[in-house]
Amino acid sequence: MSEKKKEYIINGFSFQDEALAEKARREVEGIKFVRSKTDMENPGMVLRVYNRIVEQKMFETPVGIGYIRELQDYLLAVPSIPREQILPIPVQEMIESDFGSMGRKKKKGPSASLIANIILAAAMAVMVFISLSSNLPTIVNYENKLLDKYSAWEQELSEREKAVKVKEHDLGMNP
Repeated sequence: MSEKKKEYIINGFSFQDEALAEKARREVEGIKFVRSKTDMENPGMVLRVYNRIVEQKMFETPVGIGYIRELQDYLLAVPSIPREQILPIPVQEMIESDFGSMGRKKKKGPSASLIANIILAAAMAVMVFISLSSNLPTIVNYENKLLDKYSAWEQELSEREKAVKVKEHDLGMNP
């Protein structure tokens, strides 16, 4: 009798491997988070987020690579962004690590990669918690914090300028 393999459908992709399907599910959650925090009307912000995702190799399954490709296509269509600033999408590592063992017999019990994935998922959850609960600027809120800081400086400078003009007027130094 032939044994029917279980199929896992994630975002239109069919996975035969449960661990890879779970990784794709986590990437779907990560994509939702990035989408909720990224202003797609701001190409500079999209470029920073895209390059950070690529540098940190945050997405490795076909689901995640598809999302990275969407961001890359968006950036390539923006004439003000030089192409050399858009990092290429690394896929070789993903192909070798996730698909290099296809056709080999699976061992019973948890594999080292499953354990590593669980540890990495826990570490990622802790990092997301820390970044959301921290007052330090992150890639998501860095631009807003920077704008707030500059507007405070601008207001302080305006107040000082007014004080200088009042003092000049009092001293009879008006131009």
